[in-house]
Amino acid sequence: MSKRAISVEQLSKVYRIGVREKSHDTIGRSVLEFVKSPLNNYREYRSLYKFTAAELSDEEGHEDLLWALRDVTFGVDVGEVVGIIGVNGAGKSTLLKIISRITPPTRGTVTIRGRVSSLLEVGTGFHPELTGRENVFLNGTILGMRKHEVDKKFDEIVDFSGVEQFLDTPVK
Repeated sequence: MSKRAISVEQLSKVYRIGVREKSHDTIGRSVLEFVKSPLNNYREYRSLYKFTAAELSDEEGHEDLLWALRDVTFGVDVGEVVGIIGVNGAGKSTLLKIISRITPPTRGTVTIRGRVSSLLEVGTGFHPELTGRENVFLNGTILGMRKHEVDKKFDEIVDFSGVEQFLDTPVK
């Protein structure tokens, strides 16, 4: 009889989308704007993680909410190997972050018997305070690309990422 190593019950995680930042021509300008108004930024970012009971109910549609996970339940027995696959935005990384205790769930429980550690973070190399758009230009610059080269490949990069809807939202 095998023992349960990981038990996930009715796990849900919701994010608020809606804090959109102004697009700036340079990363320096973006950082300057961020530094100039820390209190406003703190209030905006804090509102991303507060939800009312009505927002979390299934009764009404809330366009500014994104359910990364909704009522996920499964178990993994000791010695069992499990793979998690899915398209961009399916909730794979969110699930692993919750299991690893990096991100708290909105609802549900995760029970771990043993030790868990994160081996890989998909967002490595992204600056969490910058938007997706700004991160594309930052990483292009780090890779030695000129602005006009990033501009030329920008649509292709966005199509590949599958996150066009969140392009002007901070990565975090």
